[in-house]
Amino acid sequence: ADELHNLFEKKEHSELARLQALLGFFTSSSCLSHELARYFADQAAPTHCGHCSVCRGEVAELPPLPGRTLPNEQGLRAWCDPLVALCHTRHPRILTRFLC
Repeated sequence: ADELHNLFEKKEHSELARLQALLGFFTSSSCLSHELARYFADQAAPTHCGHCSVCRGEVAELPPLPGRTLPNEQGLRAWCDPLVALCHTRHPRILTRFLC
């Protein structure tokens, strides 16, 4: 159980880091073509391509994050209870698939 927990935790952190890197790329103030070429170790790429959004002066800005609120126990039960009931009656393996 500990090994499985650690595996899922590592995957979660890896996916969050990957998404953060993508957001960082798309909101970069450097030429996107140059950043992409640099990612693939192309040091010969020009620093300004002239055709990406950054080179056209349109640097992407993400909207502010909405406030985070965690669901209470009642909210979690409203989401999970139907799935658990379905698991017991029709699809015993669906909960395992959902969690994976």
